[in-house]
Amino acid sequence: MVAFELYSKNKTELIYWHYPEGNKGNKHGVIVVDLAEESIEVTELAEKDFVRIILPDEMNKLVDAINQMMRKRGKTDLVKYTTQPIRRMFYGSHALSEIAKKIDNGTIPQKGTVAWY
Repeated sequence: MVAFELYSKNKTELIYWHYPEGNKGNKHGVIVVDLAEESIEVTELAEKDFVRIILPDEMNKLVDAINQMMRKRGKTDLVKYTTQPIRRMFYGSHALSEIAKKIDNGTIPQKGTVAWY
């Protein structure tokens, strides 16, 4: 679970702090939303967060498995192969995705929580 809250806001930028396991006793991570560029990124890793680099070979094995299941159901491939490594933060990526989803739907969230387990 990760909690996030809007720390600051101006015409071009939103800054969120996020807290792994909702623990505000540890150092927060930072997510910056650039409204002009329509971009969002984790700019600072939270104290209890960690980064995992998923190499293309590993990701493409998952792609193969998903596509095989789709074909068995008579459907076309759902997922495309990747050639670039994927960088994921265990907590930060979940907060980033939730914030992006809400902004895409026209809402600027003040705070929120994402649980996936």
